[in-house]
Amino acid sequence: MRIKGLIYWIIGVAAILNSCSLADDAGDQLPEYDFAFIELFDEATLDWQGGFSDYPDSLKDALNFQIERKELSNVFSADNHVLMLSARNPHGDLFYYIAKKFTDLEPSTSYQLSFSYEILIEDVDQSVDSVDTELYLKAGAITKEPETQLSFDSGNNLGSNFVLNADKGENQIDGTDRIYFIRKVTDPIYSTKPVIISGETSPGQVTVSTDINGNFWVIFGVDSKSKAELSFSFNTMVVFFKKVG
Repeated sequence: MRIKGLIYWIIGVAAILNSCSLADDAGDQLPEYDFAFIELFDEATLDWQGGFSDYPDSLKDALNFQIERKELSNVFSADNHVLMLSARNPHGDLFYYIAKKFTDLEPSTSYQLSFSYEILIEDVDQSVDSVDTELYLKAGAITKEPETQLSFDSGNNLGSNFVLNADKGENQIDGTDRIYFIRKVTDPIYSTKPVIISGETSPGQVTVSTDINGNFWVIFGVDSKSKAELSFSFNTMVVFFKKVG
């Protein structure tokens, strides 16, 4: 069953969270909110888009960027549709992100956002038994469309870099453009055992104001310091909204 859109009843959100096997307590400790958006990634045409940033121009053609919507086989306990992002990361500083534009909200109005998420992490290179990880999950919202753009940093000996058009911060440091650190992940990735991480952000951790048309973009991403070629498959994403002004 397709479930997508703005859901206004807490009982409906709780049922979906429980059925999708998010964090164990997600159904019991929902953040206070006015409505929520639930994405199961089960359609070929979706509003969410994927992207990569924070890589040298000199490496662009060697990073093997892959963005794919597909259905996995018995990985998750319920729905197995995912939006998968995969790339090489030899420089150890790649940002994998997904983003969605929310429209028709109240113009020039502030909202607090909370997120529930479920992500499969895999090592693309199956010739090794395991790899260590150092991953920093980030979430936020901005009024402009997230894009990767070329920027020259005179202090970087690698020359020009592709960076996000919003400051996301580094590691555990929050970005200045309402993109926040939410979790560090250091679980080793084994070739024979999938690693699934799930959880919720702190209620109201992200605050954003809509533009004059009632729009903004949500960003959720992984800042990877691991040099392994990893893939991140987003299985379920829930965004909670609370109007605050």
